[in-house]
Amino acid sequence: MTQKPPSLGDAIRSIRQDRKMSLADASKITGMSVATLSKIENGKRSLAYDKLVGIADALDVDISRLFSDAEPRKDAAQIPGRRSVQRLGEGNLVKTGTYTYTFLAQDLSRKRLTPIVMELHARTLEEFGELLHHDGEEHVMVLEGEVIVASEIYAPLHLHVGDSLYLDSRAGHAYLKGSDAPARILCTGSAEPPKKLVADETA
Repeated sequence: MTQKPPSLGDAIRSIRQDRKMSLADASKITGMSVATLSKIENGKRSLAYDKLVGIADALDVDISRLFSDAEPRKDAAQIPGRRSVQRLGEGNLVKTGTYTYTFLAQDLSRKRLTPIVMELHARTLEEFGELLHHDGEEHVMVLEGEVIVASEIYAPLHLHVGDSLYLDSRAGHAYLKGSDAPARILCTGSAEPPKKLVADETA
């Protein structure tokens, strides 16, 4: 039988334990409250992509570590010719109110691109909440349905199956369903290798 991958909470707890950190220590580094971190570790709260990027950066780990119960090899990024294959239905699933994320290639650490299949749930910004901001750039292609891209800079953009968009992720953005029909996108974001943190640095 295939072993079920660890949950986000399992991975964060594993990182803390590896580093002999308390919840209070992790709270200082990530900027998240102890109560919030406890809910995440116990599977009572999930995180949207921008928050996953933020917590990975604060903990100085590749985002793939948030789906693994072990530290990757230090020289993993230098292995030539490495690759990752996902079959239909595979990938690490993260559900939030606005999106259901399927993270691909999570067995590769310190990669420069993060591919994600995203199922959209919100139809309006009122449903979605605050626009997402995070470092990097991303390319989006519509796989299914109609998608509306909301932006803090541009007017709403309507995309259909096969349409794509490249954007600066630092500008506020959100992907919304354009109708009641299901909508899915393939989002490939760029990422920098995690930086080393000063011991008392806060997010």
